[in-house]
Amino acid sequence: MANNMFNNNNNNSAVFVEVVDLTGEGGGIGTPHPSYAGAGAASDGAGAGAGAGAGTALISTDAAKRDFFLTTNDLAQLQDKGKCVQFGGGIGCGAPTKKYYQRDLEKAAERAHGKEGYKRKREQREKRLANQKRKRDDESARANAALAEQNLNVPAGAGASNANAAHAGPDVKALRAGLLKQVKKGMGFRDSGAPAPIKVELPGISTASFAALIGRPQDPTLKTLARGHGGVYKHDVRGNAALCAMFGCVETKLGKHFAGEGVSQRLCDSVVLKYKHKDETLVVHAGGEITLEMF
Repeated sequence: MANNMFNNNNNNSAVFVEVVDLTGEGGGIGTPHPSYAGAGAASDGAGAGAGAGAGTALISTDAAKRDFFLTTNDLAQLQDKGKCVQFGGGIGCGAPTKKYYQRDLEKAAERAHGKEGYKRKREQREKRLANQKRKRDDESARANAALAEQNLNVPAGAGASNANAAHAGPDVKALRAGLLKQVKKGMGFRDSGAPAPIKVELPGISTASFAALIGRPQDPTLKTLARGHGGVYKHDVRGNAALCAMFGCVETKLGKHFAGEGVSQRLCDSVVLKYKHKDETLVVHAGGEITLEMF
């Protein structure tokens, strides 16, 4: 999640543009996110004077529901008690963002589930996620071992040469350029004026092409990549450098200007790829953020 701030010349007030994690892959699963604890001071310019220390970090609505097992009604009670911080909003920014203090969410979770019940829910989720991670790690380790054994039988230099050719071949270059074009085409706005989530679906993508796209050309059958629920391979791309490498472009190509709205959007620095091996379909989930840059 990232925040950009610029001044509104009409009223000299600060307008915050918040980029929401549209991919649904935010952190903090299992236990409250590490950024919640410690010197959490009120972030995003919304909690000045709240004091420092544990429990003072501001947490989004989605994270509050996910990490503290709360419902919309539970959060509504906090809003009624004035324990909800709202900021942002305005033209091009959508509705105001609601956030809650960690300490209030912990108390609400204990009221909703009981102190022991809340603790038990967290422990059960931690155990479940740990088991899932262990299973993925085991599968990946076995696949890496198998791939390493295969490479022992490949003449020196041949494997690297073939991998580089697949990584930079014309088909993969065309896939990178076409994918970027479709993602930028998917940029738009909600009715509220906030950036709309981006979803692009590309059929007919071979396993080898997907492997090269995500930087694994030496593994055209994806043996080293663990499959998730439903046999879907998932790959997270984070950071502008990684996005530029995947799309085969420079950073200035990650944005789009909307002349009608008079604003620009740039691609968020977190994109999720989901590849369905069964029908060779690639689905891309991304988001945009409003920026003052001109593209």
